[in-house]
Amino acid sequence: MKHFYLPIYICLSLLITSCGGDKKTGHRKVLVTENQEQHRNFTPAPNPFIAADVYGTTQVNSAHTNAFAAPIPTGTFNIELTPDNQILSGVVNVATIATGNPNYMWAISTDRFTCLNVSEGNFAPTRNFFNFPDAGAFHVDKHREALQHNYTSIEAIRKNVFSAYGNSPEQRLNKGTVAVCDKNTDVFINYGTQVACLIDFNRPRFRNLLDLTQFTTTPTNIVGLGITYDGMLVFASQTYIGVIDRAFDTIPKIYYFEPNEVCNNSFCIDENNGIYIATNKQMRKLVWTGQELSANTADGAWTSSYKTGKSGAASTPSLMGFDNSQDKLVVIVDGENNLVAFWRNELPSPNASRIANEQKLSFATDEKPVFTAGLAIHNNGVFVANNSLYANTGDAIVDAIATVIKPSAQGCERFEWQDDTKKFKSIFANNTISTATMKPAVSTTSNIVCVNGFYPESGWEVTGLDWNNGKIVHRSLFGKNNYGNAAFATLQYFANGDMLFNSIAGPCRVRMTE
Repeated sequence: MKHFYLPIYICLSLLITSCGGDKKTGHRKVLVTENQEQHRNFTPAPNPFIAADVYGTTQVNSAHTNAFAAPIPTGTFNIELTPDNQILSGVVNVATIATGNPNYMWAISTDRFTCLNVSEGNFAPTRNFFNFPDAGAFHVDKHREALQHNYTSIEAIRKNVFSAYGNSPEQRLNKGTVAVCDKNTDVFINYGTQVACLIDFNRPRFRNLLDLTQFTTTPTNIVGLGITYDGMLVFASQTYIGVIDRAFDTIPKIYYFEPNEVCNNSFCIDENNGIYIATNKQMRKLVWTGQELSANTADGAWTSSYKTGKSGAASTPSLMGFDNSQDKLVVIVDGENNLVAFWRNELPSPNASRIANEQKLSFATDEKPVFTAGLAIHNNGVFVANNSLYANTGDAIVDAIATVIKPSAQGCERFEWQDDTKKFKSIFANNTISTATMKPAVSTTSNIVCVNGFYPESGWEVTGLDWNNGKIVHRSLFGKNNYGNAAFATLQYFANGDMLFNSIAGPCRVRMTE
């Protein structure tokens, strides 16, 4: 099994007309089990320098909870995704980023970007795409063929994927796979070893590039981006993490990891500018003081060892505990199939361990270490899905598409943090549900958590489970071609219940209600 750690990410592409032709069965009732005030109590503090509290950054918000308040309808929905109701783009489309204007969103892929008009049910580009200058040719017809083909062998997949995306498709994932939009609607993305700033709804283009070769002799690929609560841009590469003003006018403050210490995941940020990042050696909390990026314990920073296994953390860190009554935790899946919680701030006692608790994932085995593209956090609960790739072809894009003929990743589990015992309790687990590569996402008002998987009999689907008992309450069925494959992506919903499905073909607005 191959572990591919997309800079969590990940890339946001464009698919840009509303998807039609969807057939719906079952009930369209929306489950709403908590009010909006309760929702606000258990969500991260709004960051005044990020364009939107939800979808302003990859993994939804600065805390990386993959949670939103938009409703998810219950029932079964048969949805047809075809070239006729999509504008194709890619290669991978991880999320569609909110701007400061609710009528517009940024659509960004590994090859190009544009702005979308999403007002009043629309989903269309405001202007032509801006193509990244050095992304390489993107062939729409070949892209279509690679995704629509009815495959029976890995070699056929490899042939079509290489024809569509070049001889090293995975290398395209070094651009446009993490993003954050600021309050001015400028959006920052990873661009290889650089950071690019993209601007202007009406004429999308580069504002400028942060070329880190000016500041370090060993630049490595950017894997994470965020904005502090005082408005500074944070960037993480595989070997260092830094902070700079959003205009790129100053010299960045850079903290280097130890020799042989590598980071392949993004980071999360709390309201006090604590920055949490897991490398292949240790879990770190750094603190932006307003002047320095500090690893000093006097500033609240800390370092903790954890069970790294062969590759380090299997997920990006996510924050838990936002209400004053809750324990303040940061959680990861470690390298040995454990869900691990660390105390974010002060330890509960002088001799306490930084690790608050760890629990083995019941659906995982030592023979197949789990990779999870992200965690879904709601109140004191955390949901983990197995997003591992099993084709082992040596290329993540080939592996993702090969899910249709290779065994799909399976298994998910929901835990609840117990404030009294200071431990996780397993609420439910499912060892047979297909979870493929999409990050899980939870509606905090419907209490439904969703995954994306493939079943040989019926094809690709989004499966929604009741947050409290694991019962399947939602199915969106897409069929057997790869248009229903949300490779490495975030599932999103609009306030009216429409699905924003970030397919490997490109994002699409799916009408979920009459």
